[in-house]
Amino acid sequence: MCALIAGLMCLVVRVGPFVFETSQGQRGLLAVTVLAFLLVLMPHSPPVFAVATLAYLAFEGGVRHLLVPAFGYTRADPLVLVGAGIVVLFFLSSAATRSVPFDTRLSKLVAVLLGIMILQIANPIQGGPVVGIAAALFIIVPLLWFYIGQRYGSASVLRSVLSATIVIAVLGALYGLNQTWFGYNDAEKAWIVASGYDTPERVVSFFTSFPEYAHFLGIGCAMTWAAFLRGYRMALLPCLFLFAMVCLSSSRGLLLGTLSTCIALLAVQGPSVRSWIPRAALALVVGAMGLIWGLQEIQQTEFDPQANKLLHHQTQLLNPERSTLAAHLTMIAGGIVAGFENPLGRGLGGTTNASSRIGESGGQTTEVDVIDMLVSLGLIGGIVYIVLLVHVFRTVLKRWLERRDLSALQVFAILFFGFGHWLQGFEYAVTMLIWFSVGAMDHQAALTERRSHEIARLRPAGDSL
Repeated sequence: MCALIAGLMCLVVRVGPFVFETSQGQRGLLAVTVLAFLLVLMPHSPPVFAVATLAYLAFEGGVRHLLVPAFGYTRADPLVLVGAGIVVLFFLSSAATRSVPFDTRLSKLVAVLLGIMILQIANPIQGGPVVGIAAALFIIVPLLWFYIGQRYGSASVLRSVLSATIVIAVLGALYGLNQTWFGYNDAEKAWIVASGYDTPERVVSFFTSFPEYAHFLGIGCAMTWAAFLRGYRMALLPCLFLFAMVCLSSSRGLLLGTLSTCIALLAVQGPSVRSWIPRAALALVVGAMGLIWGLQEIQQTEFDPQANKLLHHQTQLLNPERSTLAAHLTMIAGGIVAGFENPLGRGLGGTTNASSRIGESGGQTTEVDVIDMLVSLGLIGGIVYIVLLVHVFRTVLKRWLERRDLSALQVFAILFFGFGHWLQGFEYAVTMLIWFSVGAMDHQAALTERRSHEIARLRPAGDSL
């Protein structure tokens, strides 16, 4: 790893004078510098590295917007490759030293899934290996965060990451509120014009896209609700603020996802798995009644013109003619059919923009990664991914039942809310958070299991004394 960092710094010194005059070159030098800095932090201060990396990936969009007046705009921005550079270099370094973990069920499932994904890079149906390599940035790179979480995801590091997530969500909501009511600054306006962003009413805060901003709002709301349920009463204040921003996001899917996650968190407060189902049913009924009442009240209340516009979109949940549920179900059904029509898979580019932009055939994303994996990886790959998801939830919920640990509950909130979007590679901070947390949970579960085995092994000797 040290040799890689030294090589990056030499690259900056060598090629800097030649590329600094171009927009991509300027951004590229900045990206390499940030990459080298984060790689130095990784082994020496894992908590600082994890928080700094999450913060960079979250604020990446804002940084890119601010650079437009000075450096110009480029669609192929090297700054978005910093996260990919970290995980790829870490994985290659681990593979070279034969230190890739393969000692837990979860790590074995991840390795099998990764192997299938690598094979699918060369699938000719997607349009060729170039498409597969481009698509790997959106599918394989998020998965590789598992290995960094597995290596460095101790209990203290994970707590630092989860705390930073809430802070970032609140800051993002505050800045999104500023953009909603006071508009974009000059740099952001320049970015909107240059990039062709056609829905400026859906603010992005300092994130790279509206979906990532929206998902961070939902994740932050769910995590603070989890903290409130565990006795941290002051967490209710940021929870209510973030929920209000969820309502103002004009995303019906986000609203339903946030409420569903809060219901699930309330359900798992029961003492046993058997008690979760009736608790969930009761919470679902109360939540549905509250949602319907709230939407009806919004329809009859006058707000600020901007708020009226955003909230009116949410009230369309009660209008079946304006619902997009049928369209989403059609895409999911089409993905399932495509998976059985091509049981060997369509390749990684079969469900990403890489296929439509580079390849000969367009991607067929269903907006649900479970179905996307069935299409991209084929029946075997899709089944492996489903088994992996089941085992992830089993690991997290087992730790929650055994320890009643807030970190486990908040990780469950992240995973439940993000279900169906764990491999949405264009949401750089969200996917890092998901798979780093999964790796950390696996790391802690394996550590607990080893300690239990050691105690069990030593107990007979102690009894004989």
